Amino acid sequence: MNPELPIPVSSIILDEDIYPRKGIDHKRVAIFAENIRDGIDFDPIEVEPCPDKPGFYRHLDGAHRWSAHKSTGMEEIKVIIKDLDGVDPLLYAATKAIGRNISHAPPWHPPGQDCKEIGTCQGGNP
Repeated sequence: MNPELPIPVSSIILDEDIYPRKGIDHKRVAIFAENIRDGIDFDPIEVEPCPDKPGFYRHLDGAHRWSAHKSTGMEEIKVIIKDLDGVDPLLYAATKAIGRNISHAPPWHPPGQDCKEIGTCQGGNP
């Protein structure tokens, strides 16, 4: 397990090949920034060492939280530094985003089956 630690907000690079800027929801960033100013503590973001820029980190997960920290003038942000061990950063970031979206999606089940047939409504429509 990777420990969380604070690093300078300015040492994080948003790689647009992994996370295009058009994907940032500025309303969400504003809400997060207000929460930060109110003292709410957020989960750490995930980064990896930037292979071509020593001392910098490539953002993997948490772009809205990172943007909110930047917008409030925070100098540090809690991160988990990941070692992807050869995993494509785009694939890793997409998997994180898809997993988050699936967990917020309405439940579903295979067509033609109801919860009684599959034994549970977890991951299935009621």
